[in-house]
Amino acid sequence: MRPEWFSLSPTDNQEDLPPVPWDQMWDTDRLWIPLVQEDQPFRGRVDFDKDEKGAFLLRKWWYGLLEE
Repeated sequence: MRPEWFSLSPTDNQEDLPPVPWDQMWDTDRLWIPLVQEDQPFRGRVDFDKDEKGAFLLRKWWYGLLEE
């Protein structure tokens, strides 16, 4: 995955945003990105390994909601 960034202005509406490219992202992004979008405090950790070709592989992960 290669990060691609874009900027938002304060007047942008949710409907104006491009769709989230879930198929181009890590599987665990589906777990924590909605928490950010909902302004839900959380803490998490993701551990990676590398395969014989140097590609990153998800090894283990966890996310926990924080009390406000």
